[in-house]
Amino acid sequence: MMGQKYLNTDMLCLAPVMANDEWQSPPPIPVVRDETATIRALLAEFAAVERDENTCCLLIIRPDATEGASRTSLMAAVGERFSRGLRPYDGLFAFGPDRYLISLPHIKPEDMATVMDRLRGQIADEPLQIEGSGEVSATVSIGGTMIDPSIPLQDNIERANQAFGEAWREGG
Repeated sequence: MMGQKYLNTDMLCLAPVMANDEWQSPPPIPVVRDETATIRALLAEFAAVERDENTCCLLIIRPDATEGASRTSLMAAVGERFSRGLRPYDGLFAFGPDRYLISLPHIKPEDMATVMDRLRGQIADEPLQIEGSGEVSATVSIGGTMIDPSIPLQDNIERANQAFGEAWREGG
C-alpha cells in the first residue's frame, strides 16, 4: 500500500501555543514533503476509528480566488489561514496541486456541515494577504465524508473526493 501513489502531499503540522493563559498564534508551520508521513497520519486516524475509539471526518477543499493570485500563492495563503484555525490534532495535507485534505478527529456526523461552513467562513469572511497581489478575496469548495472503517483508507479518501466533486459542480 505504501507504494501506491494516490496522494501528493505536504503535511502541515499544527500546534497552537499557550502563553500567560492566553492562546497565541501558532509558530511557523514546518512543511513535511513526504507522502509516507501523510499516509502514516491518515492511517493512524483510520485505526482509531476502526478500534471504535474515535470518529473522523475527511474533507477535500479547493480554494478559488476572485482575482489576481497565482494558484501557488493562493494555496499557501489558504493553508496558512487554515493552520491557524484548526485544532492541534487536526491534519492539513496538500492533495494534488490545488486542493487540501483535512482530517478532523472527534467530529460527529451531525456536526460535519457546521464544521464545513466554519471552514468556508475562515476563507470567505476576510480577504487573504498574498505577497505581490495584496488583499485577495477567496472562497473554498468543500466536500467530505466520515471515515468508514469497513472499507480501505483509499476508498474513504475517494468518497471524500467524490463528495468534493459534487460540491464543486454545485458551486459550494
